[in-house]
Amino acid sequence: MSSYLLPCDCGAKVTISRSQAGMSLLCPQCSTQLQVPTIRNMSLLAAAESPVDKSKPHGHSTKGTRNRSPIFLGLLAAAFMLVAIGSLAYAGWIAYERYSILSNLSESKVDLSKTEEDFLKEIRATALQAPPADTWDYWNLLANQGLSEPNPPDFFRIKRYLAAQKPVMNRWFAIGGVSLALFVATAFITQKMTKRE
Repeated sequence: MSSYLLPCDCGAKVTISRSQAGMSLLCPQCSTQLQVPTIRNMSLLAAAESPVDKSKPHGHSTKGTRNRSPIFLGLLAAAFMLVAIGSLAYAGWIAYERYSILSNLSESKVDLSKTEEDFLKEIRATALQAPPADTWDYWNLLANQGLSEPNPPDFFRIKRYLAAQKPVMNRWFAIGGVSLALFVATAFITQKMTKRE
């Protein structure tokens, strides 16, 4: 509520408010009876500067910042949580896919330690041990159809796929872990700020 200074002949200034409009007051210094003006004429008086009024803008801005900070941090924590859930879910899906493929390969009794170099060495060894007639037939086939690339078994392509997916999976697990840690830290800070208010 606005306050005004009502001057007295003794030099004192009495602080009045709008609720005292039209009333009579005694001066605290000389005990003279003072007539408080109407609300319309009260605006002609000098405004009283109270300590509350001086600190109000500063306090108001601090309160506004405090009110905005927990909301912003809460939204930030929610964003971190969404990123953590999405990243960990995607990394978990890749891990499950890798586990399913590897378990299927192990059930098929595929030697996963064998490389494509080993496969090509076996082809060379088989070709060297082949009878001359088979070698002649193979030579005629190459002369008519041309040289083609060897077609390794499918599990070599699967192994390449699994090898390419492993760093992707680790990267998404790392992003999810960092996002989860940031969520916990942000939620903790938000809770502390809310308790202070």
